[in-house]
Amino acid sequence: LQKFVKAQEQGETSNGGPAMMFITLPEEFEGKKWTPDSRKFLCQRWATLLKSGSVDADLYDIGDTSLLINVKKGWLAKDVMKFVLQQPEAVKVTKDSRDFYAKDVLNDDELR
Repeated sequence: LQKFVKAQEQGETSNGGPAMMFITLPEEFEGKKWTPDSRKFLCQRWATLLKSGSVDADLYDIGDTSLLINVKKGWLAKDVMKFVLQQPEAVKVTKDSRDFYAKDVLNDDELR
């Protein structure tokens, strides 16, 4: 039971179904505010990078500083969360109404 609780706290999904997460972006990136085109480009870039790692995920632009990601194989949600939080454009990931920051899911070597 303790392993299960710890896994849930670290963002792991207990079943194999799809996992949806919200990604929060900073208000500005590289001195520019996000536009619909810049968010769409970011979604396409991340989806391509994830697919190159054999992860089937769809990303959607849902607002000024928000993206939605749908991971088809829920057991890969933690890996996707790690990927997203290593990207300089991401501030946090929200999964199951819980916010995750880089320090929550990445170990010291991955934070560097």
